[in-house]
Amino acid sequence: MIFHYEDADQKDAERQARECANHINDSCPPTVHAVQAEFMVVAEPTVFTKATACAYLYSTLTETPSFLFVAGNDRTDEDVFKWANSLEKDGKIKSVVTVTVGARRTQARSYVTGTQAILSSLRVLANRGGGSLRALGQNQRNILAGRGSM
Repeated sequence: MIFHYEDADQKDAERQARECANHINDSCPPTVHAVQAEFMVVAEPTVFTKATACAYLYSTLTETPSFLFVAGNDRTDEDVFKWANSLEKDGKIKSVVTVTVGARRTQARSYVTGTQAILSSLRVLANRGGGSLRALGQNQRNILAGRGSM
């Protein structure tokens, strides 16, 4: 569940969002947690996260990619950065790049100042691949491998 407050009175919205997240975390069982992100509070199950979804999709691949690019823009992406970095650390993927938007404390190894930089990076990757980059699988278009053609 996501509570957006970008259109609310910003004077009180940050404080109320923090209180909302704390209240959810204090009153719900350990299988649910809330995270305050930019202009939103996200309440989600701890059993199923973005990282568990990525891990599931990764497990369905018929080929192991040699390169993985993961980008995110808020705290809800931290578990995905941690999961992706562990794939490289464990030797499962040769090269992993994790990028967050904005300089902050994060599991991502790099940051950019805006989403436009992410799009520019993806264009550079696609162009430098010389047609050798391709998406693996029908539904995993964010996982790129360094062989074949697109």
